[in-house]
Amino acid sequence: MVKLKIDYPKTFAPISMAKGSTEQRLQLARLMNLRFYDNLQDVIKDKEVKPGTFKKVLKQTIGLPIRVDVVESRNPKAGRMLHILKGDGVASGYSIELPFTDYYKRIHQSSALIFLQETQKFFEEVLNPKFFKRFITMLGKGYDMKGITEFYQNNITNTQKLTAKSLDKFLQNKSAIQQIDILQFFRYQLLKEQNQCVGIKGIERGIARHTGLKYIHNDEFYQFKDNDFTEKFALLESRIKHLIRTERAKK
Repeated sequence: MVKLKIDYPKTFAPISMAKGSTEQRLQLARLMNLRFYDNLQDVIKDKEVKPGTFKKVLKQTIGLPIRVDVVESRNPKAGRMLHILKGDGVASGYSIELPFTDYYKRIHQSSALIFLQETQKFFEEVLNPKFFKRFITMLGKGYDMKGITEFYQNNITNTQKLTAKSLDKFLQNKSAIQQIDILQFFRYQLLKEQNQCVGIKGIERGIARHTGLKYIHNDEFYQFKDNDFTEKFALLESRIKHLIRTERAKK
């Protein structure tokens, strides 16, 4: 098994800041992300901002010695937010991959919808240590994270349809502790995904306020009914509760 550690000061907010329920901390992540975008307006020049300046404003907004690298994305139409795992097995901070302009290699104002979704993920992770800690624990125990992630991608994320049959089949032959870990991991991933959906409306409003660009959607667009969040959470949480009750009854 791989022994992994986390550099907490460079990765997570202290308890004094990351307090309250998970829902409250996810809401705070959305609010801090919009505050970051407001702060960014002071340094945007000719509709562009240097990656170093973008990073500086992001760190000033969180107000913590969190490590964050802002690098160019290989995909000019998409971004990515990743945890940094160093060669010595220590997770320390984040890497945010964003589209850069071709010539000056800066971040253009027109990519705000992309970069604000990635910075929201950054704030979510900083304020919710248990999300990444669950992943690190499972990785350290030798779980098949590739297979677990693939199941999530093929059966849970976005508009994929999660069924009790497919879930139970995936969990069979795994110990109760393993099942609980995996189910909690799925639940945390789904919570983050739901928060991204909730955050879109505020992000689009912020962009409209600062640039005049308006997004036209009907009311149902922001409800994400096809994602079946309620049904998916109900199934995952019922399995978790059942396993916990069963394990406690054995003691």
